Amino acid sequence: MDDHPIMLQGLAMILADNPRFNVVATFRGGDEALEAFFSMPAFDVAVIDIMMPGIDGFEVMECVRRSLPESKALAHSALGELAAIRKAMDRGAAGFVHKSEDISVLVEAIERVHAQGVYFCPQSLKLISSDLKGSSAQSLTAREREIFELLKLGRSNKDISKELFVSYSTARFHIKNIYRKLGTSERNQLAD
Repeated sequence: MDDHPIMLQGLAMILADNPRFNVVATFRGGDEALEAFFSMPAFDVAVIDIMMPGIDGFEVMECVRRSLPESKALAHSALGELAAIRKAMDRGAAGFVHKSEDISVLVEAIERVHAQGVYFCPQSLKLISSDLKGSSAQSLTAREREIFELLKLGRSNKDISKELFVSYSTARFHIKNIYRKLGTSERNQLAD
């Protein structure tokens, strides 16, 4: 979903050429997307631009989280401030990719989010990490800091549990705590 036709068509063509993806629909705005979401075939991941005329991407993410729990939202935006990343996460985004990133980063993000994980592009991870070094850093345990470093590398919950030799549920528990301590709401996208 993007309100810029060239961006929308370009992304749709690139993703449709990838044999791992099936682009089921494209939308130029939140109003159009919300009207169609409930009548279209099921989808796994919605790539959503945040800044849209009318209903913005944040509202669309909230709708996906509440009404389509099997589907995931991935924020794709030119906004790169920490506040925008947090708001996207609070509204249900399972990841955030800045529009300045290479298409390979977006492809990787879609794949990771689809696999029930989370993904944050390097640019957004730097902002989250810088914020974490501030007041939030003191609240993380040593294990949570270790897991956060793996999250910054884009590891899925399953990968983290294997790499740290902990159960999957233990990894998931720590990840939920990290996001809570970062000031985001607990999200069902993390409870894979």
